[in-house]
Amino acid sequence: QLEKMPFLPVCRVDLVVDRVRHLVEGGAAIVGDLLARVDGLTCLVSSRRRLNLEGEREFAVRPLPTPAPGDTPEALMLCPSVELFVDRAQAARPDFQVTRRNSRTVAEICCRLDGIPLAIELAAARALALTPDQMLAGLKRRFDFLVSRRRDAPGRHQTLRAALQWSDRLLSRELRRFFSRLSVFRGGWTADQAEVVCSQPDALSFLEELRECSLVQADEISSGESAMRYRMLETLREYAADNLESREGKSLRQRHADCFLDLAEQAGAGLRGSTQSEWLARLGREQENLRAALEFCLAGEGRTEP
Repeated sequence: QLEKMPFLPVCRVDLVVDRVRHLVEGGAAIVGDLLARVDGLTCLVSSRRRLNLEGEREFAVRPLPTPAPGDTPEALMLCPSVELFVDRAQAARPDFQVTRRNSRTVAEICCRLDGIPLAIELAAARALALTPDQMLAGLKRRFDFLVSRRRDAPGRHQTLRAALQWSDRLLSRELRRFFSRLSVFRGGWTADQAEVVCSQPDALSFLEELRECSLVQADEISSGESAMRYRMLETLREYAADNLESREGKSLRQRHADCFLDLAEQAGAGLRGSTQSEWLARLGREQENLRAALEFCLAGEGRTEP
């Protein structure tokens, strides 16, 4: 009967494979084998790392959008990170509300936590005992403060530090060390800058791996030089900085200061020529790095030039 049919309909099958990040090698082999054997199969795989299979398409899941400066309490309630904060705060304290008095603090908490859902949930769960002002003060020690008291939460979700350590342990020793070194940058960096400051000749390869692990983000520079610019969330940067050895940290900050001193000297010449607008844009992108380098020098930690 099938031979008499003019065509054989292809059945479409969708398969969801969740939390593959710690089993990428084996998971990729299984998914690849299934795709080769089953016509019409589409796999939706959640993972912090790409499987690197033919035909793979990445749909990045970014942190939740955070509030814009000056948002009213009404506008804040339309912001996804604030919505999550309020929902989890009300689970702990049903009468919790965003008011004109606490709205700025709630907004700052969500921004300080980079819109990371787990971090927001852990902070909001303290609403039974703390006001938003007290929560914000606690974020000065975010990794000690963001701790869950839920008995049914998975171990890696009990604290923010545990969640990051779980991901960190999946990295090779060399990649983990490089990730910690990147914490010296503020606001972003290029592959060339990472190579110089981190003393890593294959920095680009390492950055690609960290990008695949969702530990750094990459964006194309929209004006001036044609290059990719990398950055990490402030929460991740603080975690990476905590894992940096103190002796190595000082030498890294010195190389960072030297790198951006060199950039400032180049800018001095460039601002007097026809490329003034490009240099202004570049200095704007590096404002946080320049400020960090200046603070290091003013603190008297760096070497002095004759």
